[in-house]
Amino acid sequence: MEQELIYYKDQYLDELDSPILECVGNKVCFAQNIFFPSTKGELSDMGSVGGMAVKDVKKEDGKVMIHLSSEPKLQKDQSAKQKIDWNRRLDGMRLHSALHAVAGIIERDHGIRAVAGNVYKDKAVLTFKKPIPDMIYMTLEESVNDFINANKDIRTYWDEKREGFRWCQVGTLEPIPCGGLHVKNTKEIGELELAGSGAKLEIKLRS
Repeated sequence: MEQELIYYKDQYLDELDSPILECVGNKVCFAQNIFFPSTKGELSDMGSVGGMAVKDVKKEDGKVMIHLSSEPKLQKDQSAKQKIDWNRRLDGMRLHSALHAVAGIIERDHGIRAVAGNVYKDKAVLTFKKPIPDMIYMTLEESVNDFINANKDIRTYWDEKREGFRWCQVGTLEPIPCGGLHVKNTKEIGELELAGSGAKLEIKLRS
């Protein structure tokens, strides 16, 4: 049976019972999986499986494997409850969507492209192709928050020609390749605090 990645179908689902595909040591793989794995730019979900704490989530051999705090008393084909830490998931999605919005606004208005974006527990960081003038940073926070408060839709979709290639588009900004999770509207991001210097820009949620 092929694993189904439920987080791409419903990123707001925080709890699910599902059959187990594999259970090896302290690692569990579900047929229908809601846990997002860690990537180069994003943190993994945390939470619990069958009441047991999750310590890591990774993509291994094409499947999402949930690493538990100790070896569970679970078996293949048995059903168990997955429950994610919803606050961590939501903040991660808000920060990730903020990365795309800010990167898109700077490229649209100033022609400077972001070359990397990373989401951490309490902030996100954009790295640009070249340093951004301080004058741009001085007015950026206000223009970004005006854009966010304008209720722009955030759309993710699969490329029609390239299998496994996914895009994210915020409002009418240029789509950006993305394999991560997002909120559905900029209003859900909330207001941001921005602190930029040179080619680095730090993004934090105000609340």
